[in-house]
Amino acid sequence: MSEKLVVWSLRELDALVATSIPSLDCRKLPVPEVVGVPGHIRELGWKNGSLLEEGPPYFSSDIGAAWEAVEKVTKSTAYRRFDLLWDGDDGVALVHFFQPGREDAGPEASFATAPTAIALCALRAVGVEVEMRLGEGA
Repeated sequence: MSEKLVVWSLRELDALVATSIPSLDCRKLPVPEVVGVPGHIRELGWKNGSLLEEGPPYFSSDIGAAWEAVEKVTKSTAYRRFDLLWDGDDGVALVHFFQPGREDAGPEASFATAPTAIALCALRAVGVEVEMRLGEGA
């Protein structure tokens, strides 16, 4: 597993998805600049544009964009299968990518919303581990 990256906002998570999943059609996006402590994405700016105006799709909050990530992961990695479950007791979406015949292995993620859980799991499927610290620090 690779180094764990800390993200401080959902837009930073979106940027990681856009730049980490090679088959996503985000070539039109500006190249991200990561500034700050290694392993932390505290300030993520875009050359030639602002993150909010010309940034990546909203993978962490738009189910359509998140589904695009699912399609790309299942076509570009060994993980050809995908499960999404809702845990009504805990109020979280549970996401799992896996290989056919190996349902017990593969990256998993959970979060209060399905798009964010999908974004986190898609990143894990391509070897990017993320620690969410939403609303902490600046």
